Amino acid sequence: MKKQLLLIAASVLLHFSDLHDANAQTPAAYDYLNTNNVKARISADGNHFWDFQGIPEYEIPKGSNKHTIFSNTLWIGGHDSNGQLYLSGQRYKSNGEDHTFGPLSTDGNLSTDPQTINDYNSVWRISRSQIDQHIAWANDPSSMPGYTIPTNILNWPAHGDTTKNQSYNLAPFKDVNGNGKYDPQNGDYPSIRGDQAIFFIFNDAGTPNTETGGTPLGIEVHGMAYAFDCSKSDAFHHTTFMHYKIINRSNRDYYNTYLGLFTDFDIGDAYGDYIGCDVQRGSMYAYNGKPFDGDSANPSHYGNHPPAQSMTILGGPFKDADGTDNPAGQCDESINGMNFGNNIVDDERLGMTGFTYFSNVGVGQSYAMTDPEQAHEYYLYLQGKWKDSTSMLYGGNAHNSTNAYGPECKFMFPGDTDTCNWGTGGVQPNGPEYWTEITAGNEPYDRRGVAKSGPFTFEAGETHELDYAFVYGRDTAAADSIGHLASIEKMQENIDSVRNAFFNNESPCGGPIIASARKPIVNHSVNIDIYPNPAINKLNIHTNQADNYQCFIYDVFGRLILTKHINSSAAFDINIQSLPKGVYILRLSSGNTETTQKFIKQ
Repeated sequence: MKKQLLLIAASVLLHFSDLHDANAQTPAAYDYLNTNNVKARISADGNHFWDFQGIPEYEIPKGSNKHTIFSNTLWIGGHDSNGQLYLSGQRYKSNGEDHTFGPLSTDGNLSTDPQTINDYNSVWRISRSQIDQHIAWANDPSSMPGYTIPTNILNWPAHGDTTKNQSYNLAPFKDVNGNGKYDPQNGDYPSIRGDQAIFFIFNDAGTPNTETGGTPLGIEVHGMAYAFDCSKSDAFHHTTFMHYKIINRSNRDYYNTYLGLFTDFDIGDAYGDYIGCDVQRGSMYAYNGKPFDGDSANPSHYGNHPPAQSMTILGGPFKDADGTDNPAGQCDESINGMNFGNNIVDDERLGMTGFTYFSNVGVGQSYAMTDPEQAHEYYLYLQGKWKDSTSMLYGGNAHNSTNAYGPECKFMFPGDTDTCNWGTGGVQPNGPEYWTEITAGNEPYDRRGVAKSGPFTFEAGETHELDYAFVYGRDTAAADSIGHLASIEKMQENIDSVRNAFFNNESPCGGPIIASARKPIVNHSVNIDIYPNPAINKLNIHTNQADNYQCFIYDVFGRLILTKHINSSAAFDINIQSLPKGVYILRLSSGNTETTQKFIKQ
């Protein structure tokens, strides 16, 4: 495969090689998401989609032996108050690794230990059907004689070891009796997204950063990869989702912080690709450079009508607070960010704020445009600069040595998706606005790059979240001569479907995307009647039985907005006058009963 081919040049280009010395690091545990038409390898250290020996493992369609992605990893970098750079990142583990397994201590010492690293060199894969079965057993054990709690539910890493100063709460779970302790024997169960999920925890400070040589920030990452069994939606049938909860366990605040998602695409034949970005859709993507992918005799190549594959940022870190509800529809981060113009102050999340393509070794590019090796080079790419510290320029290959015509820009190869020239600071390009690898005159080859989100301030003890998805599109109906380009349009349609579903928190096959349990199984049901709906100031709730109720109101992104406790009543009301206009979800909980219903605030 492609990384193995580099053996030919290893003696000359050893310090550039993508090869992984399998004896240098502990192999990462892994498992596969495979509930839809994708088989994706998820690794415990966040270095996904390959086997660390040169074989890609993002197979699509599932069972085809064809792959669109080689690898995907997280980069993060920022400065402390004295201007010192802290950075961690991963590519191919050529020189070591920056990430290791498990949680860090919460006391600011950023300590871990070999036993913790060993215990968390694991992934926890679980399905919605397993959770539903467990809930049914917990509610009525007599109906399921012989039931045994599955190991992945029993050993769900809900709690850290407090004797090692780890956080008590780690993996999310449904606390049925509200005692704060994960107890699956009494009905508690993991909270997951999708119909199948894989959970893992890694950090950047448990071992020295030998991949980048950077000083670690002290971040702890709780990752959940997930997918939906939703074959009626072409988009969801071919999409893998990723959710990261990123915690600053250090005692330092970081400024001008950036998150980067490094993705190495391989559309079948690794050496026939182009790369680009879609500013409005928050996506970097790859597509075949020619109508026919690879060799017709090679079963791992796509042949006619090769697909396009994206990495799409759905929601990045929170924008720094400014005391206002930043409006939507401006030529700024609202173009592809979240929560702009929703009447809530300071909940805006950044989207993709930049994209840089850089090349593999030996393709005729300037050294300044090749893979980063040192921490400051990784950070330059996160800032939208080249390894020689020059800024990216519009046109050509975005470097002054490649016929770029300017001005300075944040996004490479955006085509026509940056309609208001956000990426150039509102300045009209000094040449053609439509800019792709095709207009640059490039030859197809191996493609990789980094999509960025930032800058933002990352305070000590603070948590930021990152949501992204891998969205695929393949048009098999177009003429053979344009099938590879038609697949881009199909991918864009699917990205729109995925983004709309995520922002509205509703899967095409029913139920929310962000929820701990979409279909609770209970011993008895409570019928509720909400009126008026839509409501303006007050929500009246009538139930068919008096009880002690806990009322929770969530927005469409799953954030808890309001709570209220009701004592021994069947009818009551909730004041919603302070809520912004929008769609909300009311959850009514009592004992082993849980009922949800949607309402609209006008």
